[in-house]
Amino acid sequence: MSNNIIFFDGICVFCDSFINFIVKRDKKKLFKLCHLQSDLAQSFAKKNNFVIDKNSLILFQNGIVFNKSSAVIVILKDLGGPWIALSLLLLIPKIIRDFFYDYFGNNRYRWFGKKQSCTVDRKEIADRMKII
Repeated sequence: MSNNIIFFDGICVFCDSFINFIVKRDKKKLFKLCHLQSDLAQSFAKKNNFVIDKNSLILFQNGIVFNKSSAVIVILKDLGGPWIALSLLLLIPKIIRDFFYDYFGNNRYRWFGKKQSCTVDRKEIADRMKII
């Protein structure tokens, strides 16, 4: 089982774009993927004692759960390269970072749209969807 699982909103167009961004830059294939709406996500969360917030990107990494802005920043840091510089954003208090995260999250469907269901177009992404 992967120690780095990203739980994402499978019907959000922006979230889908962000996942494609990650996959393109994750040359070491550090991250597995699972959409929040799946039974697998709910089962995994229950087994690992955390709650799925369907309005948040969640990173489960080595038994630690990161959500909202922290999840985004840790994912980008782990991608390496120039993205490491964004880890400086962790110096900003989480309450402030998450205020902006929530504002964006509350408007993402209106700004970018939403799909009827999670669509996995590329085989590379489909392979990463196997978290167990």
